[in-house]
Amino acid sequence: AFFNSLKFADDKYGIAISDPIDNQVFILKTEDGGQNWERLANTPPSYEGEINFAASNTCIEYLPSGEIYIVTGGSRSRILSSRDHGENWEFIETPALAGKSAGLFSVNFTTASFGVAVGGDFNDPAREGVRAITTSDGGRTWQEAESMPAAYRSCVVSLHDKFLFTIGKTGCDYSVDRGRNWTYIDSAGYYAADAVEGKNMIYLSGSDGKVAKVIIQTFKN
Repeated sequence: AFFNSLKFADDKYGIAISDPIDNQVFILKTEDGGQNWERLANTPPSYEGEINFAASNTCIEYLPSGEIYIVTGGSRSRILSSRDHGENWEFIETPALAGKSAGLFSVNFTTASFGVAVGGDFNDPAREGVRAITTSDGGRTWQEAESMPAAYRSCVVSLHDKFLFTIGKTGCDYSVDRGRNWTYIDSAGYYAADAVEGKNMIYLSGSDGKVAKVIIQTFKN
């Protein structure tokens, strides 16, 4: 196994997640800025074949207030969540696509209450199904989007409370209504994205060293 994602909530608290070992979720945690790491012993069991995807280093969201959200895929597409910096955990079922190469790949919270997760099938990007889900109650329940991203997506980022951008190897989409509806933009393929707060810019990275910058000109703060 290897670590799929690493995320810090602030300059002290951080976690790293690996695929499950012996059907047990494997998470390392630091409370001193990465100087020391310990495996969490209280993580719940996973289903056989349930995994995390490392496509964009965004399968974890870790908020400074202590909430952690980790998306899974494979045999199950679920949300593993904690509300106390990893002291206690629970799995939440979702309607998202699942399968050997399918599941949830990326999660992003714009506020303490609102979050979005995206995914699909990496090997069959056009496979129909639930590729985007949202929550408005702090991750306790998740609903499928009314209209989906056009295909599999590996990363989702936010510029503001309502503007979301998602990218995958076959194209990109955006949403201006907190992820309920998605509009297809282009077929250019990338795997990861990062938004620059306050500048309305999103940077993308893809295969063969491909990098791009997206400037959102029509969106106002």
